[in-house]
Formats: sequence, C-alpha cells, structure tokens
Amino acid sequence: MNGRYPVEGKKVLGCFGFLSEYKGIETAVKALRHLPEEYHLLIVGGLHPEGVARHTVEQPYIQKLLAELIGKAAQSNGFRSVSVRGNSKLVERVHFCGPLGNKEFNQVMAACDAVVLPYAEVGQTSSGPAALALDMQQPVYCSRTHCFKELDRFQPGLISFFEIGNYIELAQKLLRHDGELPERKHAREMYLHDHNVERRAQLYIDAAAALLGETRR
Repeated sequence: MNGRYPVEGKKVLGCFGFLSEYKGIETAVKALRHLPEEYHLLIVGGLHPEGVARHTVEQPYIQKLLAELIGKAAQSNGFRSVSVRGNSKLVERVHFCGPLGNKEFNQVMAACDAVVLPYAEVGQTSSGPAALALDMQQPVYCSRTHCFKELDRFQPGLISFFEIGNYIELAQKLLRHDGELPERKHAREMYLHDHNVERRAQLYIDAAAALLGETRR
C-alpha cells in the first residue's frame, strides 16, 4: 500500500463501507484484542451523510468506536465520550483510512489478508464490499445475517461465517485461517467462474437486448 499505512509485514484485516451502527465495526475491534499484535485493522469509509448528527462534533458511532479503542467510556450529554486512558497498543493497530476513491479502495482491499464484514441484521439482501472482495478472491469473514446467507447460496462454502457480534468466534476463525481453507478457496474460484464481472455485464446486455426486442414488436 505504498507505505501509506504502517502495516508492512503485518497481518491486515479490512472493514469497508460507511461508518454506521449496523456495520458492526466494533466487533472487529473487539476481535483484535484477542489476536496477536501482528494483526492490524484498516477501517475504510466515512460517516454516511444521512447519519451525521448536526451541530456537534461528537458523532455517536464515532464516539462508540473511539470508546472501544481507548477503553474507559463515560456518558456525557447523551453521547459516549472517552477518557485518555486505555489501550494505546490497540490504537496503534487500528487505522482509519477515511473514504477512498475507487482505485485506492480496490488497492487497499486487494492488499488485505482478509475482509471482515461484521454487520448487524437489518434485512439487507446484498453487499457491495462483499461482492467486490469475492471478485478479488479475498477471504471474507461475515456475520451470519440474511444478506450474507443469500450471497452464500450462489456458491455454498465461500464465506467464513461467525454469529452476529461474536468477536471471540471471529478471532478464533481468523487464527485458524478458516477463510483460507482449500474448500473455501475452491468455492471462491467456482463463484468467480460463474459470477464474474464479464458474465454479469453480459446478463445486462442480454436483458437490454431482450427488452429492446420486445418494444420493437
């Protein structure tokens, strides 16, 4: 990653997408506490414009993440504020990358050893970061939500699942390299063969041609 992030020679995990309560990024931070110090976490994304609290710099979800990183949290004016005491080593292992352009976003994801998507259940049925990670053949660790179970139906076995919020299970599976098992690699290869970008583009072309054919009749 061109030395932009201090993760050279480390095991790099990545969380991708808007910083929002349902993304469950704090689960990945908690899991990091139970992983060796060589593991680092990149958090790629910024607050969703619709989720920004106005007239304050204390954004609730950012405060929640900071409290998880630094340690001691206190209630203040309805928001979670954090003390300066806490786990400085953990802070050094978590890197906020902010929102990135498409090219750098792809470069960072490609450089990760694993992509972690610890979402809460919100009834969502698709995930752009998950689809992109699978296109890149990256090991993907996902919470067992409807969204990712639907994705797994396309090619069973390609995702390493953990229960929603279970950061110990996530840490254990990362330590076991569950996402890199031969059967998972094979499942990802089969997924890419059947659902690659070229085939998806062709589906759109075929659908457009069929629609145009119908309208000309």
